[in-house]
Amino acid sequence: AWVADITACFADTAAWVANITACSADTTARVTDITACSEDTTAWVAETVYLLADAAFGSKKINLIPTNQKKAV
Repeated sequence: AWVADITACFADTAAWVANITACSADTTARVTDITACSEDTTAWVAETVYLLADAAFGSKKINLIPTNQKKAV
């Protein structure tokens, strides 16, 4: 009975290790997916900002210094 108990305990331990390993792999895959999603979102935001700026200002250069603030040459 003792040997059977020890054998069962080892089998349980092996199953536990397998579950932890699978969980770790799932977590790694989930982190990879979240990272890719975050990169996609960042790229989408950048593209959206660019498109909005392009729609608002077109190809005109944006003058950050008002004309009346420029120093006379």
